[in-house]
Amino acid sequence: MSRRLQVALLLCAQLSAVAEIKETKLSGFTIEQEIVLPGSPAEVYDAVTGDITPWWDHYFSATPKRLYVEPRPGGGFYEIFNDAGDGALHATVIYAERGKRLRYTGPLILSGKVADFAVTYDLAPDPGGTRFHMTANVAGQLPDEVNAARRRAHEEGLDEAIVERLATQLVERAVQCRRMLAST
Repeated sequence: MSRRLQVALLLCAQLSAVAEIKETKLSGFTIEQEIVLPGSPAEVYDAVTGDITPWWDHYFSATPKRLYVEPRPGGGFYEIFNDAGDGALHATVIYAERGKRLRYTGPLILSGKVADFAVTYDLAPDPGGTRFHMTANVAGQLPDEVNAARRRAHEEGLDEAIVERLATQLVERAVQCRRMLAST
C-alpha cells in the first residue's frame, strides 16, 4: 500500500470518528422592488456595474481595495482585498444588456453556505429618469438570523421601505460618483 493511500485512509478514519452530522434547513424568499431613479437607463446601468466600491456596503474585508462587476456574460462580481489580488467572487454575471438588464447569481454575503442569490436589475426609460426593477431570489441554507430579520421586516412593513430607501440611496450615489468621475 502506498504512503499516500495510507495517509488518505488514516485521514478518512479520523474525520469519520470526529464528524458531526447536523441538520441543514433550506428556505428561501424573494425581494422585489421598483423605483424611479435619476439618469438614463445607460447611466443607471453603468452605476450598478464596473467599480461599485463607492456605494456597495456588504463585503468580507474590513477595507476592501475594490469591488466591481464585469457587465458581460461570465463576468464576475468581485471583491479585491489587497494589492496582492486576494479576494472573493461574490457572484457571476449570467445576463448583461447595457441599459436594459443585468442578472447575476452567487452566494453574495452568504459565501460558505449552501445558498444562492439570483438578482436581476431591469431598467426602462421613465419620464422621471429610469424605472429600476430589482428582483432578488434567495434560496438555500440561510442562517436563522437572515430569516428572522426578513420576517421582522415583513411583519413591520419595513421590507419595502428599507429596500426602496437603500436602492435609491445606493444607485443615486453611484450615478453621482460616475458623473463626478466623468467630469474630471
